[in-house]
Amino acid sequence: MRRFAGLVVLVVVSTVVPSVTAQTSGAASMSRPTPPALGFLTSYRFSLEAVRAVNAGDALVWDTEVGADLDVFDFGFARGNVLTLFESIVGNEFRPIDPNLINYTIDLSVFWRPGEGLGELGPVLHHVSRHRSDRPKEAAIAWNLLGLQYVNAKRFGIWDVDVGARGLWKLQRSFVDYAGEFGGYAGITRPLHRWVSIIARGEATAVPVVRSLRNRNTQFGSKVELGLRFNGLRGVGEVFVVRERRIDTDPLDLVPRTFTLLGFRFLSH
Repeated sequence: MRRFAGLVVLVVVSTVVPSVTAQTSGAASMSRPTPPALGFLTSYRFSLEAVRAVNAGDALVWDTEVGADLDVFDFGFARGNVLTLFESIVGNEFRPIDPNLINYTIDLSVFWRPGEGLGELGPVLHHVSRHRSDRPKEAAIAWNLLGLQYVNAKRFGIWDVDVGARGLWKLQRSFVDYAGEFGGYAGITRPLHRWVSIIARGEATAVPVVRSLRNRNTQFGSKVELGLRFNGLRGVGEVFVVRERRIDTDPLDLVPRTFTLLGFRFLSH
């Protein structure tokens, strides 16, 4: 109970950090489509997530994430979006609650809506920085990518389908060999009851690299998630199990690792 209480405190404190941010490499860290609404600050979605790793080792016990998906302006045919994610990886190497890695992600996007049901397409500036917490900081680890992304959400009968894809190219990098990022995600939701739905999601990411820097080939990551969604009055709660292959889990470790994770998530409408 003491460890669980400590984790809850860590997640709550994370929600008030001014510069929020998250996933190392993953196509799921993309803004979801929104309906047209002419104006300023037209939409805001908040997320809070924590997953527990199964037998991943002392360095990764919990992975917590806080995110905000904000439409700054909307002209109807286009919208400007800011997506911020803050991820804290928690182990128990030196103490029961030992945050050892912090990841920040910030996406600046403009989405064009070509027509009803056709989704949204536009350019994105993608920034990620990684910081070792309570550890020696050997180098600044960060990268900036620029590219295009596409998102869409549709309903087929009782099935809600959510898809997205993006291709990004390197603008700047520090202490990484990444040359870009390409990936996509797909998710489905099916109601089981008025208050409960089943959810299934998957994503895949390919990160081409400059081979001469670290003598390795293109890196591949993936994630498959299955769970239940519980509908509330002002948002939803989810519980799920995940199987994930994560690229560069540790910023100094060049070997992808695969985990099984159990988690919960809260999302605002």
